[in-house]
Amino acid sequence: MDDLDRAKLLEQSEREQLLQQHRQRLREKPLYIEGVACCRDCETSIEERLTAGIDACRCMECQRLKERREKHYAG
Repeated sequence: MDDLDRAKLLEQSEREQLLQQHRQRLREKPLYIEGVACCRDCETSIEERLTAGIDACRCMECQRLKERREKHYAG
């Protein structure tokens, strides 16, 4: 196996991982507490994010933490 073959396999692996993360995000839904959309992690309201048209299931801080963890474990 030469360098080009290894590069192709690495690219395919990274692409599949990104697609899998995207599919997982599409499956995640907000947590509803008494009819209010809340962050799945800290249970604070995310109504303002949803009203702004952002498809979210976490508050901004929890989403940042989740993305950092994913990046750390991926690399």
